[in-house]
Amino acid sequence: MAAVTTRETEEAVEVLLDGDVIHEARNAVEAQAMAQWITFQVDRGTSTADLERMLRGEAPKKATGYSGGLVIGGEDEQDEPPEKKTKKSSKKAKKPDKAADEPDLSILDNRVTKVKKIVESGQCDGWLDALQKAEEDGKGRKTVLGAIEARRTEIG
Repeated sequence: MAAVTTRETEEAVEVLLDGDVIHEARNAVEAQAMAQWITFQVDRGTSTADLERMLRGEAPKKATGYSGGLVIGGEDEQDEPPEKKTKKSSKKAKKPDKAADEPDLSILDNRVTKVKKIVESGQCDGWLDALQKAEEDGKGRKTVLGAIEARRTEIG
């Protein structure tokens, strides 16, 4: 049985599924509502991959009658499912290309847990300053910024 919990941070309230951050909410009320919805979905047999798709506003793979993305505290739900892509997108995290001269900031487009794993792996040690600035200017996720700072401390 999957465990859905919440954890308060300085900047957000995280919703965790089996210990992994699956959603970052702006406040405790939003986090509690999301945790209840995720618990409901897990109880009815929704896979973690389908939950992640629904949180991105995409239809689950085996959906019937799904009418759009879930939005809590934001804009109205979309009326139609997203358009089908012609290319199959990879579920793997975007990893930096060590040969590239420019920092690959697209890794910040991944979920918090994926970004944290990439940073901890040392694959982007030369880009820590650029990643930190981009994250601060963008989403400002405390967990990502903490992982960057921890890696910086680890490598000296």
